[in-house]
Amino acid sequence: MLAAMLLLPVPQAQADLAELARTGTVNGDVRLRFEQATQSGSQRARAATLRTRLGYRVGDPQKLQLFGEFEHVANAGADRYAVPGQPNPGNRAVVADPTGTELNQVYLQYGGTGHTVWRWGRQRLVWDNQRHIGNEGWRQREQTFDGLSVTTPVDDGAGTFRYAYLWNANTVTGQDVDVAAHLLHLEGPTGEGGRMMAYAYLIDQNDLPATSSQTYGTRLEQVFPLSGASMLVRVEYANQRDYQDGSFRPTDYRLAELEISEGRYVSMATLERLDGSSDHAYQTPLGSRHGFNGWADLFADGTPLTGLRDLAFTLRSKVGTGTLSVVYHRFSSADGDQDYGTEWDTLLTGPFKGGFRYGVKLARYQSDGFAGDRTRLWAWIQATL
Repeated sequence: MLAAMLLLPVPQAQADLAELARTGTVNGDVRLRFEQATQSGSQRARAATLRTRLGYRVGDPQKLQLFGEFEHVANAGADRYAVPGQPNPGNRAVVADPTGTELNQVYLQYGGTGHTVWRWGRQRLVWDNQRHIGNEGWRQREQTFDGLSVTTPVDDGAGTFRYAYLWNANTVTGQDVDVAAHLLHLEGPTGEGGRMMAYAYLIDQNDLPATSSQTYGTRLEQVFPLSGASMLVRVEYANQRDYQDGSFRPTDYRLAELEISEGRYVSMATLERLDGSSDHAYQTPLGSRHGFNGWADLFADGTPLTGLRDLAFTLRSKVGTGTLSVVYHRFSSADGDQDYGTEWDTLLTGPFKGGFRYGVKLARYQSDGFAGDRTRLWAWIQATL
């Protein structure tokens, strides 16, 4: 489409470009958030930030599209906090929300080959539950990726195959991570109420070649109807080993989760294990971090060498027009017999007038000898265009 315009006379090309711009669509969102963090050995941190995101899309959804999106994070009052990779003279606790403006997404998308969609450029990838591949959307700056991705339906549309080749990860702190990653993901039904996912993630870490890894795994989900309720069972297993110039022993990942929904209540029990060894622990370098293993972000920098065993219980309920969630975690090592500590997490979210949403969130970790106690509190409002 764009190439064809270049062959048209200038007045005609200008008219076509004007029409293309006129028929484009705008998207955006705004989020104002306050975060307070306290942890042993650091000064209390307070951060008030305003995130504004604005995007514009032009083209035919069935053929060629161009999309661009900017993201701006500004200080909104309190700014006494540390950002990873930046100086911290006040020894403040970390809040990973640096201010600044960035090109969050810009890609060319082609959907003219049946139902297959090709996307080239800087883009958001959110696969499965984001454990391995995610955008870390909780932070004010999200994580996006530079690369080529392909999504196509399989099994008459009941399943989906995804492939992506990435050469850069744009992290939530504004740092670029130089990678050469091949990501493959296949999902589809396994019968009534069931789905299976299989994946292979080959990640060459050009900046830290010794950590390059290849991960192969599968995930199963099955819904069982109950009298007046439903039960969802999730199990997952993956093996991670060195890749290219990586050098470490293989490690495993295991997940078992039981979720029961009844009316306005949801209860969940989760056992997650990320193995460790003397030279390596199971890592998810391109995944989201905050939504896993507690909201206090104790393991945001990665799994410790002794591994991680997370036994968690969740209760979620509708409260008026909002939703209240309470989560309890007990953390311990996957190897050996070391207790890390416990954590309580609480979240209340909901809508209010004018299309806005609010949220209040609290995380409190109490150490049993691993790291130090820490508490995090958030309050925010947001709106989507």
